[in-house]
Amino acid sequence: MFHKIILFIFLFMFQNCITHRFQSPYADQAILLEGWEKKCNGERNYSQWYLFWGAYPINKMDEKELFPSKSKSYRLSQNTTWVDGLVSALGGMTLSLTRKTWIVEDCNQAAPPTSDSNK
Repeated sequence: MFHKIILFIFLFMFQNCITHRFQSPYADQAILLEGWEKKCNGERNYSQWYLFWGAYPINKMDEKELFPSKSKSYRLSQNTTWVDGLVSALGGMTLSLTRKTWIVEDCNQAAPPTSDSNK
């Protein structure tokens, strides 16, 4: 029993100690990310599932699906919806399973063209 308590404390301390890395799916161009002051639209939601209360992602998110056009800029944020909270509360107690939602918004600004002089 003591070992289970120590394991639980250890896993709880490192909950959400995770790095999210996204890269441009286009080899020849970077993806532009917008700040919060920019007006964006076209919100898309993607669910990310985790084990051990957020420490290990289960599903991999596809960058081409997140950023479908290299001529647009995007705003990316992570949110916890009420469904995520419910899944995390029930799944976290029984299976250490949690869920968070990534929100990708399309912004109207076109990405600047890359030129050979900048390389």
